[in-house]
Amino acid sequence: MFLFKKPSLFISYSRQDESLAAFLYDALSAKGYRVFYDREGILVGENFAEKIQQSVKNTDAFIFIISDNSIQSKWCKAEVYTSIAMNKRLVPIRYKNSTLDVLENYVLFPKNLNYVDVNTENDYQNAVDKIHKMLFSTRRENVLKKIKIVFFIALIIVFGYIALNELPKKINTWYAEKKKVEVTNQVKSASKIFNGELIENMVQEFIGDVSFTTQMHQLSSNKANNDYVRVNALLIANFLERLNKPNERWYINNITISDNTIKNASFSAITLMDSSIANNVVFLNSNFSNVLWASSISNSKYKSCYFLANRVCPKSMVGVDYENCIFRGGEISLENLGAVHFYLKSSDSSSSVITNELALFENCVLKNCTEPPNPNVVEILYPDSEVRFTSVLFEGCHFRGFIRSSWFKNCIFSNCVFPKEFNLKELDSLENILQNVLRSDEPCY
Repeated sequence: MFLFKKPSLFISYSRQDESLAAFLYDALSAKGYRVFYDREGILVGENFAEKIQQSVKNTDAFIFIISDNSIQSKWCKAEVYTSIAMNKRLVPIRYKNSTLDVLENYVLFPKNLNYVDVNTENDYQNAVDKIHKMLFSTRRENVLKKIKIVFFIALIIVFGYIALNELPKKINTWYAEKKKVEVTNQVKSASKIFNGELIENMVQEFIGDVSFTTQMHQLSSNKANNDYVRVNALLIANFLERLNKPNERWYINNITISDNTIKNASFSAITLMDSSIANNVVFLNSNFSNVLWASSISNSKYKSCYFLANRVCPKSMVGVDYENCIFRGGEISLENLGAVHFYLKSSDSSSSVITNELALFENCVLKNCTEPPNPNVVEILYPDSEVRFTSVLFEGCHFRGFIRSSWFKNCIFSNCVFPKEFNLKELDSLENILQNVLRSDEPCY
């Protein structure tokens, strides 16, 4: 049965009750039902038994006129059994107060069905109305069931299509990450120097992957690693960098970005030269990979941004906020910075629950190659006029040159290296936490 198509009907009756059967045929046909009625439905010369069986098979509901006459008819009994065997919808009509006890002879006939009573011709139309109401209710239920089935199938198709398209991407991503871990562990556990053929086989699929190249640079620059690890990591990084096309880096000159909010952007292998980012520029949830910042930056904000292998050495940077930003494997020149703030801002400052919000510098170099002020000269520093770090985590970072303790408040320094002349006690007294920090005479260049 089609979704919105009226059901087809089969009328089973005795010839002695033909007046009721004929009325039902005419009235239900007028309402749009397709009704099988043996005098109308069987042509001369057709096999009566085969036609009856085929008609019952093709029908949706079976109307049985129960009377003392039909109960005695072997054809009616055959039709009823055929409809029950084919699981058809039964619509019984009790005609002229016939007793229902005789149905005991119909072993399979259900005894808990609702019956339509018809005693005289005055009841004919009422019977049609009840049958129509009964069939309409059943049809509505069937339509709703089919709509639910169609909707469920559609959902399966949609989610199946999404899964088939997204699954290969997820598998490729999972495989790439798994391969990175394997290669990184192989580098960390190395006890000899890799040859060129081995390096090519190990990292061929990571060509153009700036993140992995940066990770190798971080391993090579970490003095805590042994020489085999550092040399192999450097060889891999150099191998990958040689295979990158020289024209992949984009040098941007003479552009100005102002009064703009940029969301979910991604910038890679870019050098910002004689350009300007100023006046109410906001970057939200954006990624900067292998970017050289050599332009002027002022009155702008970076919120929840990710900086991978960036080199920040602007001509000038004034009035810039870095809120909940992460820097990994880069170099930040603190010269020419004024009123620049790196800080963590929690979405719920009243809660002590740890969140995934973070202000982080990991394996970065922060340097200020300007000469320290003469001890005999009195400096007048206005509040917030210099660079500031508030609630920032520094992990494995190297500080070089002239660094002020007053720049840092409520920060954590873990496995960091400071200049020899730097006052660690003063830093510790300014609500900062120091863990496994070292001193070094690394030059500021």
